[in-house]
Amino acid sequence: MTSTDRHHPDTRRAFRTVRHFVLVYLGLSALTMLAAFALRSHTDLITPAVWVRGTIVLIGAAVTLLLTVRAARGSRGAFRRLRIISAVMLVAIAAIIAVPGVFPVWMKIEQGLCGLALAGVAVTLNGTAAAHAVRPALRKGRKGDRPGDRRKDRRGDGRGDRPRPGGHAGPRPPLGGRPAADTAGHRDAGLPGADRHGRQP
Repeated sequence: MTSTDRHHPDTRRAFRTVRHFVLVYLGLSALTMLAAFALRSHTDLITPAVWVRGTIVLIGAAVTLLLTVRAARGSRGAFRRLRIISAVMLVAIAAIIAVPGVFPVWMKIEQGLCGLALAGVAVTLNGTAAAHAVRPALRKGRKGDRPGDRRKDRRGDGRGDRPRPGGHAGPRPPLGGRPAADTAGHRDAGLPGADRHGRQP
């Protein structure tokens, strides 16, 4: 992604929206772990499943924020992973809410709020007009970024002038490395009355 694509208003707006949703997701995950620590003596509310799930969600939220930052800087791989993670986490949250008896009610509510934040991420990256601004921006501007294209830009189209050692482009010398003026002088040397340097008397 070129600098112009990254700083396009639609692209910046889309990533700003995604970042807000991810920060909400991360904040909820951190608050859940703080609540679990504060209520750790209440074993009916803080079960081993709460600790395991809360830790996984907190790490996942931190990774999601990292991918968001990298995708906003132009990483296509981070953009793809962000889309995949948001969809996978939504499925996992739906399973947690649907399975009875494993998690306490308060954590199911918290997971539902996390699911809303992730749904905002998924919708922004996949299903809205903003997504059409984000995805093309990640694909555009690649031609000039390849090393071969930079070499071609310096040399022209590869068939014309090439840069000289001094950095200036000019016509290629004829085979043998002699300048065109010298070659012309040798042709004139065969004329009657011409000296060996090709000059007429």
